[in-house]
Amino acid sequence: MLACSCKHLGEYSTFGIGSVGPAGAAMAGVTSAALSVALGGCVADCPTGSVCDHAAGLCRVLPCRGACREDEVCDAISDRCAPKATVDLRIETRR
Repeated sequence: MLACSCKHLGEYSTFGIGSVGPAGAAMAGVTSAALSVALGGCVADCPTGSVCDHAAGLCRVLPCRGACREDEVCDAISDRCAPKATVDLRIETRR
């Protein structure tokens, strides 16, 4: 349903569908959110840095909001990206 954000004769208007008041617009939003969750989605579109938890129907924030590069990890304490630690695993044999 397409809705006009401007007022027309004191009521919100939809294009060719009729007029709805604020209660009708709210009901359309609730119905849309419920349908999205019923189909395995989230109540709303998840913003950047979050992901849809399909079981709960809610957006969950990713560690560091998903902003770490491939050569970084998210520090859980500071919630900031940090360089990955490199470990030298050379095995030397003695002769």
